[in-house]
Amino acid sequence: MVNVTFQIQMSEEFAVGSMIILVFIFAVGLCGNAIICCYKIKDGRKMKVQDILVFNLAFSDASYVTSSFIGLFQIFFRVYLNQLPIYKSNTLLCRLNICIPFYFGVVNVFSMALLAIVRYLAINKPRTFLSLSRKSYSLVIFCLINWLVPALLAFPQAFRLWGGVTYISDVGFCYTIYHYSQGLNIIIFFTTVIVGVIVVPLTIIFLCYWKIYQEVRRNRSRIAYYDNRPNVILPATHDKNRSLRVRARSNSIKSFSRKREIYVATTLFIILLTFTLSYIPYSIIAIIAFFRISPYQIRVHLILLFVTYLGNIANPIIFIIRNNDIRKWLKRLFPSCSLFQLYSTTSIADIATQDRRV
Repeated sequence: MVNVTFQIQMSEEFAVGSMIILVFIFAVGLCGNAIICCYKIKDGRKMKVQDILVFNLAFSDASYVTSSFIGLFQIFFRVYLNQLPIYKSNTLLCRLNICIPFYFGVVNVFSMALLAIVRYLAINKPRTFLSLSRKSYSLVIFCLINWLVPALLAFPQAFRLWGGVTYISDVGFCYTIYHYSQGLNIIIFFTTVIVGVIVVPLTIIFLCYWKIYQEVRRNRSRIAYYDNRPNVILPATHDKNRSLRVRARSNSIKSFSRKREIYVATTLFIILLTFTLSYIPYSIIAIIAFFRISPYQIRVHLILLFVTYLGNIANPIIFIIRNNDIRKWLKRLFPSCSLFQLYSTTSIADIATQDRRV
C-alpha cells in the first residue's frame, strides 16, 4: 500500500451533530437488538436454524452500532475539544478502531444473505430445508460463514496483511475510504469488498426473494382454497372417510405452515428494503471517492456511514411490530407500558389478512 494521506477538514459543528446522531443510534440500536437477542435465546436448545440466524443478525446489529459508537464518538469528541491529532500516525490501534466496526458490518450483510437463503429453502424447498435443519453440522457451517469469512476481509487490514485503511492526517484517525492512487493492493482489495460485500450478497438476497415471490404466486390459489376450509371434518363412517378427513387436516396444517413462512419472509423482505436503502448510497459515494477524493467527499462518506446504521436500528423495530409473540413477551415483562399494546391485534392466526395488506 502506498503511504497516501488525506484530510477531512471537520468543523466543530459537524462533530457535535455527529455525536448527537451517534448517541441516538447507539441507544436505539442497542436496546432494540438486545430485545431480539434476549427473546431468541430464551428458548435455549429449542432454537431453530432460522432463529439462530435472526439472533446472529440482531447480535451483529448491536455489535456494529456499539463498536462504531466506541470508535467514532471519541473522534468527534476530540475534534470538539480540539485535542488533535487523535492518533499521531497509522498505528495498529488506529486501524483496529475502524476495522472492528467494519467486521461487524460485513457480518451484518452476510446475516441478511443467509436469512434470505434459509427463507427460500423453507418456502421453495421444504424437504431440503427440513433435511438441513435436522443436521447439526449445517448450523456449524452457517455460523462459520457468518463470522469467519468477514474476518478475512476486516482484520488483514489492521495487521497490514492485505488491503489497508486510509489515515486522515488533519484529525488523526484511520478510515475505510480508498483511492486508486494508494496502489494495486488497495485497488484489488476495494474491488473485492464491493463485489463480495455488496454485489454478491445483494444479488443472492434479491434472487431468493424473487423465487419466493414466484412460489407465492403459484400457490396463492391453493392456499386460499384451504384457508376457506380450515376446519373440514368429514364423517368418519368408514376408512375412506377417515382418509379424506386426515388428508384435509394435513393440507390445512401445511397451508398454515406455508402462510407462516410467507409472513416471516415478508418481514425479512421489508428489512431487505431498509438494508438496500441504507447501504446503496454509501456504496455509491465510496466508488465515487475511489476515483476522485476530496475533504467534502470524505465528509459525505462519513455522513452516509451513519445512514447505514438506519438498518441496524430499524431491523428490531420491524421484527417487534410484525411479531405478536415478541410483543406478548414484552407486555409480560413491562405490563404498564402501553407502547406494546398498540400492536396487540396481530397474530399468526391473522396471517392471511396480513398478507393481503402487505
